[in-house]
Amino acid sequence: GLVAAATFLIGGISAFRLAPTERGVGGFDLVAETSRPIFVDLNDAAERRSRFAADAPTLESVGVLAFRWRRGDDASCNNPFRAAQPQVMGVSADVARWFDESTHPAFGWAGTESSDESVRANPWRALDPERATPAGEPIPVVIDKNTAMWGLQVYSVGQRFTIEYEEVGQVEFRAVAFLDNTILQGRLLVGDADFRRLFPDEEGDRFFLVRTGAADEAIRTRIRGLLEDRLGDVGFATRRSDRVLGELLAVQNTYLSTFQSLGALGLLLGTFGLATVQLRSVLERRGELALMQAIGFRRRRLMSLVALENAWLLLLGLGIGGASAIGVVLPHWWFGAASVPWRELGAILGAVALIGVLTGSLASRSLLGIDVKRSLRG
Repeated sequence: GLVAAATFLIGGISAFRLAPTERGVGGFDLVAETSRPIFVDLNDAAERRSRFAADAPTLESVGVLAFRWRRGDDASCNNPFRAAQPQVMGVSADVARWFDESTHPAFGWAGTESSDESVRANPWRALDPERATPAGEPIPVVIDKNTAMWGLQVYSVGQRFTIEYEEVGQVEFRAVAFLDNTILQGRLLVGDADFRRLFPDEEGDRFFLVRTGAADEAIRTRIRGLLEDRLGDVGFATRRSDRVLGELLAVQNTYLSTFQSLGALGLLLGTFGLATVQLRSVLERRGELALMQAIGFRRRRLMSLVALENAWLLLLGLGIGGASAIGVVLPHWWFGAASVPWRELGAILGAVALIGVLTGSLASRSLLGIDVKRSLRG
């Protein structure tokens, strides 16, 4: 029972571990921030020739999405406190148009309020970046689902919530779409026109997503170096997007690892407990085992039978727990939200099975100490 329960705990928790994905980074290789705003379009060919000169052809495949950025509190899971004034980013029409292209990888989405097919295909359109929201109406906002639920206590698309900013006072927002575990955690994303109305002093772009378009790591590294070197005057600093996402997911994975460790401890205790019960069983049945030896069963044959009995009980517990875990996480896995680390899970269960077989064999070796004549007498 303990083996089955511990296996269920380990298997069930493992399915909820998160790893960086292509949809989590939106197809972008780099995340960049600047200490000073940039007022030019980094995708413009003339601007690239001006800044990068002979190196401009190296950036031919590079795509850059720029965002206005009002710095504030981190509302991601990395912040254990409730964010009083979360960061806000302005999403331009260029961002919406970028994701209209079917050739561009998209971010993962956890839900959208609109029933319009074009908006459901590209939820960035729900922000209507070029149109400011009329006074008195809530401002449409896109939020990552983890930020919404844990950082802001916003539990569904369509929900309204209010945040007070020192520049404008109380601002009412309406969640129009949730991103699904992306590098944009911790931020509120509003349309560019709404951003400029709320924060007119935040001029220029300070946050960038960069898609290098290069499969070769050496070329990606060269592009990263060029961007940081030629845009050093504005403090252009880049980070790999997969590492940024990994850090954002680390908090949830740390909690899961804690409970998984408890399950592993329970599984180990169950394995040794099974061996202890098996040893006692051998001692209680020594009369029957001695009789079997007396009628011709070899001692090593009996040891094999006892070891197989222990292995069968161990594998039965592992099987029941594993099957129960699969049944519980199957819907989560079916809809693509589960990511089971099969190699790690297999290694843990395999190691426990091996330890169980070894301890069971030690229990079976207690047969070597049975005195046949004494056991038959009484």
